[in-house]
Amino acid sequence: MKHLLYIFFGLAVLLTACDNHYEERSLQLHELQALNRSDSLMTNDSLALALCNYFDRHGTANDRMLAHYLLGRTYADLGQTPQALEAYHDAIDHADTTASDCDFAILGRVYAQMSDIVYMQNLMQDYMVCNEHAINYGWKARDTMMALNETGYRVPALVELNRDEEAIALFDSTFNKIKKKYGLKVAATYCLFPVNSLLRLNRFAEAKKNIDIFEKYSGFFDSQHNITKGREGFYYYKGLYFLKIHENDSALSCFYRTLHLASNVLNRRMATRGLSLAYQQINRPDSAAKYGLLSYELNDSFYTQMATREVEQMQAMYNYSRHQQIAQREHQRAESESRKAQLRLYFLIGIVLIAGMAVFLLLNKRKKEKEAYAESQRRLEKAVNEVVALRLHAEYLEQTVQASEQALHQQNDDAERQIVELHKIIYDKETEIRQQQKLLAESRHRYVQTKESAEERLIKSETYIYIHKLANVGQKLTDDDWHLIHNLVVETLPRFYQYIISNKYSLNQHEYQACLLFRLHVNALSVSNLLGVSPATITKVSKSIMKKLFDKEGNSKDVMEMLSDLC
Repeated sequence: MKHLLYIFFGLAVLLTACDNHYEERSLQLHELQALNRSDSLMTNDSLALALCNYFDRHGTANDRMLAHYLLGRTYADLGQTPQALEAYHDAIDHADTTASDCDFAILGRVYAQMSDIVYMQNLMQDYMVCNEHAINYGWKARDTMMALNETGYRVPALVELNRDEEAIALFDSTFNKIKKKYGLKVAATYCLFPVNSLLRLNRFAEAKKNIDIFEKYSGFFDSQHNITKGREGFYYYKGLYFLKIHENDSALSCFYRTLHLASNVLNRRMATRGLSLAYQQINRPDSAAKYGLLSYELNDSFYTQMATREVEQMQAMYNYSRHQQIAQREHQRAESESRKAQLRLYFLIGIVLIAGMAVFLLLNKRKKEKEAYAESQRRLEKAVNEVVALRLHAEYLEQTVQASEQALHQQNDDAERQIVELHKIIYDKETEIRQQQKLLAESRHRYVQTKESAEERLIKSETYIYIHKLANVGQKLTDDDWHLIHNLVVETLPRFYQYIISNKYSLNQHEYQACLLFRLHVNALSVSNLLGVSPATITKVSKSIMKKLFDKEGNSKDVMEMLSDLC
């Protein structure tokens, strides 16, 4: 009895310690979330990693999602974009959207942060997907501000995609909702988003109205009418408006003001582009060329910096000191990892058993189909033989009736009835033959179809043939063409698609699109034509793909072979 009391006492102490540890970690998690909400700089990735490791074993689905979300925010503040993106994906994987207490507000913010990353990488289609999730989960969480805010941020992406009417309609709807809910000052901050679309559609009055509302109500101007730092792009949009209505002096003034106030490369690039357009319109080719060249250099510098940052971020993932830290943490969790390894082993055994069962069921299905096919053949042969015999018998009866028609009138009537019955039987048998032939053809079709490989279906598809026709004439692909290519790859090459998706966020848009075209057996020259870039660009893209996906050196031919070997 005494020993039992000791055991119960020990268990109570252990449970109390576990509860205290959970409370301590929960407090750290919420403190880190409070830091995030205050928009403070988050640089303690060691704490964020420790919280992820703890709650992956002990926390709820909401705890795990929040921990990985905060890890992603920390990586983002540290400038480690690829790790941040991976952490956001982990957060999404840990979310239990079927649970009644799922924190949809945090899930919506995860997608919002992901959308910011892909927008900066100019991946507008991916941005639209992430943004849509952020909006939906914002509404589910009844977080009206987040949902409306993300809806408003959808407008610039639509403008970038040249979907002008849709962008303007969405802006009008969102502006009115935000104005009604939060006031004109908040709504005014969104007014520059559709200006480009309005100007492209020559709706100048509406563009001017939006510019005036932003200038008057947004709160980004002080008492001396100086604009808040970082918002200098306002003068670029105002200059575009003046340029469209041919007030060239006012346009030049706005563009020069943008250039003088610009606090970053992006705003300087916008300013020089505007100046180039203005000097073209007033027929001063020297000045237009000067600022056009400067804009080109700034544009090249901007994207070079983006590429440099991406390379530095990818290299940081493999930094030696960081691996040392991870190794130390892994050593401390050795016992826990041992248990995980056992679970993975059991899981692998389960997968093998399931795969074996699937193979067995597939082979059994094939066996039954072959047996059904053979049985259909036997029934068909039997029915044909019966029909032949019945026809011979019918002919014999008809001859008998003709020979004894006058003497055996009564017998003739009976024979005629038999003939009618026999013709009915013949008709029924012929019907059965047609049904058996149809079943036989369907069975043969299924049997042959199961042997057709994914590669054969790919090559025979209409989309594949269509894309190669476009490649032969050197025509650049449209968004609809990319939609067809995406559907074809998902349907015929799902394993390849999953592989590309899993690596997709380390590839830029040209690299991702080039991978799809190489897998469709399009040569390098045709890929450059379909993407609308130079062959030299495809050579660089091919080398980058080989390095990122396979960690090897190689050319476009090597890329095509490696991608074809995937599946």
